[in-house]
Parts: sequence; C-alpha cells; structure tokens
Amino acid sequence: MQPRWLTNWFMKQQAGQWLWLLSWGAILLLTNRWISWQASITDLSAQDVLSYAQIAEAAPALPTIAIGFQYAQRLISPYVVGTLASLTHWPLPLCFRIITYSCLGAIVLVMQHLLQRFRLTPADYRFCLGLLILNPYLLRYYLLVPGMLPDVVFVLGTAVILWGLVAVQGTIVVAGLALGAIGRQTALLVIPGLLLWIWKSAEWQSQSWPARLRITVAIVLTPSLIYLLTAQLAHQFALPSINTVILTRLLTWMASPEFSWLLLGDHCLRLVMPMLAIASLLLGVAVARSTSPLSTQSQTLAIIACLLMTVGVIAQPFIAGPAITGQNATRLAALGLLPMITALALALQHYHLLTTATPPLRHILLGVGVVIGSLHHLYTTPALPNAASFAAVQITLALLFATSIRLIRRSTRAS
Repeated sequence: MQPRWLTNWFMKQQAGQWLWLLSWGAILLLTNRWISWQASITDLSAQDVLSYAQIAEAAPALPTIAIGFQYAQRLISPYVVGTLASLTHWPLPLCFRIITYSCLGAIVLVMQHLLQRFRLTPADYRFCLGLLILNPYLLRYYLLVPGMLPDVVFVLGTAVILWGLVAVQGTIVVAGLALGAIGRQTALLVIPGLLLWIWKSAEWQSQSWPARLRITVAIVLTPSLIYLLTAQLAHQFALPSINTVILTRLLTWMASPEFSWLLLGDHCLRLVMPMLAIASLLLGVAVARSTSPLSTQSQTLAIIACLLMTVGVIAQPFIAGPAITGQNATRLAALGLLPMITALALALQHYHLLTTATPPLRHILLGVGVVIGSLHHLYTTPALPNAASFAAVQITLALLFATSIRLIRRSTRAS
C-alpha cells in the first residue's frame, strides 16, 4: 500500500495536468473562428467536403455520382457518418460535427496520455501540450471544417500508433495503423518510421525476434489490404484513378516550361510552416543534448523514427507539386505534426527546456509565444491580416524559440 503523501502528490500532479489541458482548450475555443457548414466549404475552399458529403448522403448505399478516386478511397468514415444520419434522422452536418469533434477530443486525450509517459518537467509537459492543442492547423482547422473527417481519422490513427510504440504494444500499433489507413492512404508512408522504431529502439528489444517479425508483417499487410479494399470499392462509383499522375506531377512540372524556382520555394515553405516552430525547438534541443552524457542511442533512433514518419506524411503533398496541392500544402503537411511533437518530448526527457530554476518570465514568454503562434489569418478571432503576416509570425517565433534554448542553456551552465 503506497503512502498517503505519495497518493496526494500524484493526485495533485494529475489535477495540474488536467487544469492545463482545460486551459489550453479554453484558449482554443475562445479564439477560434466559428462559421456555418456551407461557409466552411466556400470561404476556406474545402471542396473535398463535397465528395465526402456525397458518400455520406448515399449511405447505406454507394454514391451514384462519380467523384474523385482519391476521395472515394476514403469512403469508410464518411459512410459511417451517413449511416448515423440515416439511423437517427439527424442533419448530415450535425453528424459530421459529432464524429469529427469526438475524434479531435480523442486525439488530445491520447496525446496527453502519451506525454504523461515521458519524463518531462511539469513546465515542459504543459508547453508540449500547448504546442499540440494550439497549433493553427491541427485542431483549429477541423473545428471550422468538420466535413474533413478522413483527415481527422488519419491523425487519430497516428496518435494511437505513437501510443503503441511508446508503450511497446504491437497490437495497438497495428490498430492505429489500420485506423490511419481508413482515414487516408498516407498511412502507407509512415511505415518506414514505424519499422525503424520497432527494430532499433532499446524498449522494443525486449520483444523476441519472431514477435517483432509478426508485428512487421502486420504493419505492412494491414494498410496495404485496406488500400486494396477501398480501391476496389472506389472503382464502383469513382472517376478513374489519378494516383500515378499525382506521384509524378512534381517531376513533370519541373521538366515543363511552367516550372518556377520561386513557386517551388513557396511550395516548400508551405510544407514546413505548420511545424517550423517545433522544428526549431527540436533542433536546438538536439544540439544541447549532443553534449549530454544522458543522451542515448535508442532515444536518438526513436526521434529519427518520428521525423521519418513526419517526412513520410509531408512527402505526399510534396511530390504532388504545387499545381495539384496548391494552398492545401500546409494543411496536408500538418497531418504529420504528432510525430514531430513526440520527437520533441523524447528529446526533452534528458534536456529540460523549462524547470523550476528557469526564470518565471521565460515561462511566460514561451507560453505567450505558443498563443501568438496559434493565430491565423483565416481560422482565428482575432485574425492576422493576411497569409504573409502569418508566415512572418511563424518564422519569428521559430527564431525566438531557438534563441530561448541558447539562453536557457547558458543559465543552466552558469548555475
């Protein structure tokens, strides 16, 4: 039986963590823009929702109107929404909101549970939680556009995958991968990072070689079978597949007279924008950890595996090129945000960004930075003036975060 003081301390820590979760959530809800279902499609150019709505409207049958193959292949989650609407006679937008918002809540809870497993200081924990909840593209966008449910299902699957990896639970990893594959075909691109973590991290070495081999087979087969199954279903009502065109579009564009280095640079900037601040923090912490005797090869490999998952997600909109991806590049890249936050949490286990010895002003400034960095020119109230101002804020924030790491490192050495 554990001592009463230990129980009280644990309950106090848990209460503090929930308080910060609710605090960040309140800031999110109070500063988020709220618009109607139709306005979310027209004002934010969320044309994908029209295809998902057609699938949901046809449920429990399949659509009779041909839609884009890539959208048709994501039919499972919109079909579930349509079935709910058919059974309850509730409006379709309401059903989308119920399921999408439930998935967003589940993402936050799974990631909170994941962050609690790391050896973070309370300040580092709430900082990572703020970066998660207030990212401009992770929760804000889908609160505005609940019709983009397949994206949210994919992100939820990613959260479950990361939970399974950290908990060394192969069944959870495979379940998360299946959920992610139901959401988007992008799930296939996170497989290399998963395999690196499973075969190289020290925690997974406790699993026998045959057990890891079985998990590997399940990891490869599960999303592949879901991809083939959804493709067969999509062929029944969708337009011809353009997946091959998408995979080669960047190369064909670069070889064409329409190619522009300026446009390519803009395309790349859009892809890194959702996680620029987190990347600067991770880079700074990685440099600080390089001189720490506490750094371990296993943790470094886990961080690399997370980054490989993020790169896999970003690869899809990158190879599609600016002609196909357009302004959606930033939203699509943000689908890889959770592995990046996990990588940061892994790095902070042995190099604490914020401790009780850190001056309170620095805690406040970093917290304010998280809030300011969450503001967007379309998704928030108050709103930034335009896209250029949003990019300027993100770049400035990344530089300030990198500077704060150097200052904290100096103060730590001095003490």
